[in-house]
Amino acid sequence: MKKTFLILMAILLVGGSYAKKKNENKEKTLPDTYLVKLKDGSTLEGTLSKDWVRWPSKTINEDFNIVDNSGKEYTITVNEIDTIFDITSGDVFIAAYVPSPKIGNLKNTNKWIVKLGPKTSNGEIISYFSRYQYNVGQYSRWGGDYVHCMRFDNDSIVYPFRYPDNNGGFNLSIMKKWLKNMRPDAVEYINSYFKKNKEQRKQLYEKPELFIEVYEEYLKQK
Repeated sequence: MKKTFLILMAILLVGGSYAKKKNENKEKTLPDTYLVKLKDGSTLEGTLSKDWVRWPSKTINEDFNIVDNSGKEYTITVNEIDTIFDITSGDVFIAAYVPSPKIGNLKNTNKWIVKLGPKTSNGEIISYFSRYQYNVGQYSRWGGDYVHCMRFDNDSIVYPFRYPDNNGGFNLSIMKKWLKNMRPDAVEYINSYFKKNKEQRKQLYEKPELFIEVYEEYLKQK
């Protein structure tokens, strides 16, 4: 009898754990709640009906739709936002200029919605979502992931340094060209550091804060 009771309790405990996990997973699938602060000082709170990284989209990182608590839907553009707070995850987004060189206009920039990351008093990690095409054997696929950038001081432009692995990896080419007159020594120091420290270079995508840490070391040695 005692043995039967213990087995029954074990089944109930497992069932309870499974039910709890099921409920936790269900909660995770609920849409995030956003608080959007606009440049005119007004705010909107609700859930997104169209994300700024939706696919397909010609205006990736440039606009989105939000439905407030009354059920009213608003379309918001990158030029209207001040700050976007993802209340559910804690992520914070703003608008920033990202270099997007074109033939005939190598200094072209796009104003995009970007995510704020680790920061110090001398700079900040900022990431934007990118959709890109990559090859798998004889076939091509579309993927999407974040590109990590560095904003030096309070610069209005953010400079990419770490792309997804199948879309360029660690690459400072844009940063070198754009900052050759303003911060050539800093960029060269960072580039040289990660060329020598390959393990840390591999960790950059998951730990982009390593980039700003190396920049801080450079400033100490100046």
